[in-house]
Amino acid sequence: MEVNTVAWSDDEFTITVQVTDQNLEIVQPDGSIASADEMSMIYFTTEIDRSGDTFAWFVNSEANSCTLIFDPDEATIVYDFSISAQEPGECEGADGSVCVNLNGYDDVAFSMGVTDAVNGCISDLEAGDYTLTFDDIMGNDGVRYVNSNKDVSIAALQVALASAEGNLTPEIDGGSGNYSYVFDGYGEDEPILSFTEGCFTVEVTDLDTGCKTTHIGYATPSILGDFKDAFNMDGYDARITASDLMATLGLYGTMASTKADFNCSGHTGIEDLLQFLTAFGTGVD
Repeated sequence: MEVNTVAWSDDEFTITVQVTDQNLEIVQPDGSIASADEMSMIYFTTEIDRSGDTFAWFVNSEANSCTLIFDPDEATIVYDFSISAQEPGECEGADGSVCVNLNGYDDVAFSMGVTDAVNGCISDLEAGDYTLTFDDIMGNDGVRYVNSNKDVSIAALQVALASAEGNLTPEIDGGSGNYSYVFDGYGEDEPILSFTEGCFTVEVTDLDTGCKTTHIGYATPSILGDFKDAFNMDGYDARITASDLMATLGLYGTMASTKADFNCSGHTGIEDLLQFLTAFGTGVD
């Protein structure tokens, strides 16, 4: 009996064990039983948040019981931080790239559609969204490892919104570093002074390349969900309180002009409420 393949996902992996005795079965960590199929394979799943541990399961047969011990080669997992993306030098350019770097596996084979990686990278890419499909990796332990697809975005200019002393400005990465910006209804390079929470649209131009990008995002002078004078109970106190929850619920089901459209979808709905609840009771000192 030996481990044949391991299929990694974000929070667990599925092990395939090749057996010679059809009567073998594996007692999984949760107590359930995994039995061999007609191809003499046993499939079972366990979590992967035990880096460095050795995994052990009881194996039962008609003749005896023993322990299956397996120490997976976790260096074969493709995490998000294993993937690096370089944006194009210009908006309409095609000199972006995506590379995958795994410790101990320098040349990871993957593809984007019909384009295969060369030396762990795919180059000559325009800005856009891509899906990476990985070839199986033969681990140092002789086991075949399978990674699920990963999505990656290449942006010519990466823009976020930032609050500085109560004023709203864009944070910009990528490109030449020489920019201008315009918020809707404002002048060139003019921040929004003393703004209140809500969705904002800003257009950023790379002055060296002419590259332009438009970003729509939610911003607040404090932290997401902290409303000023919500029901006249508090101001921007950098804490998510019951009064902020009441303000959010009061705006539920309304259209895009509301202050609680956290994902800037055009209305305040269940996604915004769930996003708020994940931060409820937190604060920033």
